[in-house]
Amino acid sequence: MSQPTGVVSLKDRLRQQFLEKRRALSSSRKQSLDALICGHLLQVITTLDRPNRTIAAFVSHGGEPDLGPVFDALLGSGRQLFLPVVDEGSMRFHRYDSDVLMRKNRFGIPEPLDQRSILVQELDWILMPLVAFSSRGVRLGMGGGFYDRTLANIDRSRKRPLLAGVSHSLSQAESIPSEPWDVPMDLVISDKGILWVE
Repeated sequence: MSQPTGVVSLKDRLRQQFLEKRRALSSSRKQSLDALICGHLLQVITTLDRPNRTIAAFVSHGGEPDLGPVFDALLGSGRQLFLPVVDEGSMRFHRYDSDVLMRKNRFGIPEPLDQRSILVQELDWILMPLVAFSSRGVRLGMGGGFYDRTLANIDRSRKRPLLAGVSHSLSQAESIPSEPWDVPMDLVISDKGILWVE
């Protein structure tokens, strides 16, 4: 997955630009936006005519939206929640519950310890953190490529997870360079509501 230098440079500039926007949010403003995101997210998961029993989410890190209320609501309704666990260049999703032991990975992000994993194809939803996104469903992450590698082998012609980016609306970019291996999102949930990909 080697990228042309110009694309790498542009993505790096965009990443820094949008991370700075995120860091500039005051604590109170972020809490307000996160509450809106959680409300929109719960509504779309529970009302959309799609399976919603097995859901992969993420633990907030580095200013990403805090999905704690979503975790509580989904677990309280009997749904199964999974969180990413990274190892070298790969990522798997392991079962999470409120009493699961957590351990921080090399990026400082908590992961479920000693829990069973699930095949990506068996998930109903995958909620993904974003540094930036476009209306075309292109996602800019932190640059590790974990989600792209993990989702690359999904058979999109069969049952597959709904791929949902979760972000503050200030992270929407006019455009983001797309590479052949980029896996497009189906929708983005932000404080402004639901953006279905064009």
